[in-house]
Amino acid sequence: MVRSVSVFEHADLLALALDSAESRILIVSPWVRSAVVTTDFIAKVEQRLRAGVQVTIAHGYGDDDRGSDDFALRRLENLADRYANFEFVRVKNTHAKILIFDGQWVSTSFNWLSFRGDPDRTYRMEEGTLVSIPSRVDQEYLRYLALIRDQSVDRPHDS
Repeated sequence: MVRSVSVFEHADLLALALDSAESRILIVSPWVRSAVVTTDFIAKVEQRLRAGVQVTIAHGYGDDDRGSDDFALRRLENLADRYANFEFVRVKNTHAKILIFDGQWVSTSFNWLSFRGDPDRTYRMEEGTLVSIPSRVDQEYLRYLALIRDQSVDRPHDS
């Protein structure tokens, strides 16, 4: 199945991934902000990790993390330090916005880790496509993992 995803569905899909993924979660988002990477978000990621789910989060846009929140980045780094099944990777430069969990793949304009998509805020046109064709999702998952590993860089340190 392939279908479109409206702006307000994105937060629900991310919540579904964090609540129910059984084997894998991959998130690619240029920026990481505390509006999304909340205490609840961290707790849900940790629940998935404890359940044995492989979690990969890739972020990075430009030469530094100016568009991201240091506190949110540190929270994810701390989690990655504690779980071998969690890869938190800074890449050279991504503008991709990808969510893969189990047999679902969403390619979108929605910034997964920096925009909440709150229906009570000003409307922002963010559209995506959900693919749930297992062979295609597997193919894209492996492709993104390879890209992430190829494009990974050391995280800039505080000055």
